[in-house]
Amino acid sequence: MRQWVDEANRVYAAAGVQFTYDGMLTEMHDTEVNNLTGEGDSWWPSARDRLDSIAAARRSVVVVFRFGPGASSIGGGFSWWTYDFVAMSFFDPSALQVLPHELGHHFGLAHTHSRDFKTVRDAVDYVLSGQSIPGLDGDLTWVDDTPPDPHILALQDVTSVDALELAGQAFSLSRKNIMSYWNHGGVGQLTHSQIDRVRQLVLERRGRYLDVKEVLPFDCTQLNARIAAQKARLIQLIADRDAEVDPILRRRYAAQIAGARSQIARSTAEAHAAGCV
Repeated sequence: MRQWVDEANRVYAAAGVQFTYDGMLTEMHDTEVNNLTGEGDSWWPSARDRLDSIAAARRSVVVVFRFGPGASSIGGGFSWWTYDFVAMSFFDPSALQVLPHELGHHFGLAHTHSRDFKTVRDAVDYVLSGQSIPGLDGDLTWVDDTPPDPHILALQDVTSVDALELAGQAFSLSRKNIMSYWNHGGVGQLTHSQIDRVRQLVLERRGRYLDVKEVLPFDCTQLNARIAAQKARLIQLIADRDAEVDPILRRRYAAQIAGARSQIARSTAEAHAAGCV
């Protein structure tokens, strides 16, 4: 557990967030929790509420290790910012990124990709079919500085590839991002926008149950500059859409414009909450 926490602290140091392992390992003897695979389980509400109550009582991030369902562990983990625990499985020293990745979900981060492609050919076919390029950006609704990320299973461990051209469309892969599924060789990191969201969620959880020892002043100058940049990008997107005659490209611009407006609304709400405006 300390190895996992150390890796989490390496990743989240850029956000000014440090986790402390309290050494408390408690056996639950809870079959529902043991067999949790996600929100689709019929027993999810009751198991979730029990785990949330532990977090509230301990004022901590609760990490629960499942050994089911059945006689063997399912591996991996899951979490989301709508509940107060992280579900994990057995410890794997070759997969230290799993806990930092799930903590990212816990503190407001989605995957950088929205879907998996088995091969490069599959990804090319997606682009050639005229489907949405922004639609490949899994965290577009919440984060504004990770690009559309076509996760291709055949290139999962090909660490030398960090950019692709698919049917004439250039992609910068989020290979080193902790919220991607790429093999990043143990150097997973966060972007500036991800850092802002993590800090925002830490403060929200602190207001509900989380024991946060120290909160540094919010950087209003940086936040207001981000809002100004987002507004400038929105103006440019609108101008580009209005100048475009191809209906397919105009639809793509429409999706980007909607995403940009959502980003501005979120950043503005964040600025109000922080007292920056």
